Amino acid sequence: MATVNISSVNSVTFSEYYSSLAGPTKERYREKVNLCGFDPYLLKPSQCSDDLADFPCVEYPDIVNYLVLQTSWATGQQMKAYKSLEAYNFFVSGWVNSILTKKVTSLTRILVTGRINHSQRSRATPLKSWFLAEKSGEVIVAHCNCMAGLSEACSHIGALLFAVQAGARMLSSTTCTQEKGKWIMPSYVKEIPYMPVSEMDLTSAKRLRKQIDEPETVKLTSIKQRYDIEMPSVEERTDFYNELSGHCKSAILSLIPTHNTLYMPHEVNQDLPKTVIEQIQLKYSTYKICDAIQQIDEVFECLTVSDKEAEAIESTTRDQSDSKLWFSQRAARITASKFKACCSTNPEFPS
Repeated sequence: MATVNISSVNSVTFSEYYSSLAGPTKERYREKVNLCGFDPYLLKPSQCSDDLADFPCVEYPDIVNYLVLQTSWATGQQMKAYKSLEAYNFFVSGWVNSILTKKVTSLTRILVTGRINHSQRSRATPLKSWFLAEKSGEVIVAHCNCMAGLSEACSHIGALLFAVQAGARMLSSTTCTQEKGKWIMPSYVKEIPYMPVSEMDLTSAKRLRKQIDEPETVKLTSIKQRYDIEMPSVEERTDFYNELSGHCKSAILSLIPTHNTLYMPHEVNQDLPKTVIEQIQLKYSTYKICDAIQQIDEVFECLTVSDKEAEAIESTTRDQSDSKLWFSQRAARITASKFKACCSTNPEFPS
């Protein structure tokens, strides 16, 4: 918002929004700005942080304490803004955007700002809400530039609080493996130099001490014994492959000439007829639907299967749903499971 040169007692610059207020609401907003030390509506994104680590630790009890139990400046009674507790739906619907934080003069207090979409006007300019809270999560004061924002307990403020609560919960559940290294170095170690794993000394402290006390013993035991393994003979390899083939279908056998025949794909049976779909597409692909229907008798005359082709279909589709040919050959055909229904159905109202 544009800046208006209006200064308070503490020489705080106020925004144009401040000049649009009047009466008690203007005085109340001045008090809230004085708590922050600056007008939140004058903050630039470059002056703020979007790091989850800077979020105050807001929890659900803090939200209830503020929206329900806190005393309203206008009425002097508890806010009891129970409806604002339903603002969690605003947050989960993705209406809360651009959450930024800024530390105020007191290092224990954090200002959180956010832009929240209108509930009824999705294309309207998002509303600007903010709240001031302790680092521990206690909400001190809040504001929103919506019509109900002067009460300091609107649904948009509630949505921002729930969004910060979710961010704080995500931060508390972050493990050390999800962050930069946080290992605590011994007091005598000033820094850990970078080096490849192959060059790191991963020797345990117990073994390091043994190297100092018994250097000769450690040197002898550290030498690894390597055994010479003889190359297996042709007969031994053949026996191994034969025994392996009797227990499982190992991938290595697909490279062995005497065993790789089991891994060759089956050839497509040349006696299989063309599928019904293929025959129709071959003859009537250029026909319009109405013309093809008129030629229906000719279509059925073309659908002939010889005894040899029938045997080929039966032998290659015995696996049924495990066979790809089973799906293609049964398409557009009346199979045995549907034959009775086709014969007994009413032609005027076919099943």
